[in-house]
Amino acid sequence: MRLILRSLIIIFAVMLLYAVQRINVMRLGYDIQDLKNEKKQLEQIHKSLLIEKAALTSAERIEKIATSYLEMKRPGDSQIVLVREGRNGEKGFISAKAAIEDKKTDSPLRIVKYFDWRL
Repeated sequence: MRLILRSLIIIFAVMLLYAVQRINVMRLGYDIQDLKNEKKQLEQIHKSLLIEKAALTSAERIEKIATSYLEMKRPGDSQIVLVREGRNGEKGFISAKAAIEDKKTDSPLRIVKYFDWRL
């Protein structure tokens, strides 16, 4: 009698473990499906954001805003200064200041362009 009782308890425990594992597998399947749906939605949002970024950063749009709303205009040739690397690879203000002083203009507005020739 004891042997039969122990066998029934073992069978019941195995069946219980199987049922618990099966429930976990089903739950994980639902979780995977939910994550796939969320990924699909996020990919669609990402695509729309890339399109929006391209539209907002287009050169035509930026130029239109600069000329229309900010009342800016393109610089003249006398307002553009080419900046090169200074001595010992120095960049920035020292070279820009020297280049500006070399090119005397009447305009208070100066546009400084820096080109890194190593790129």
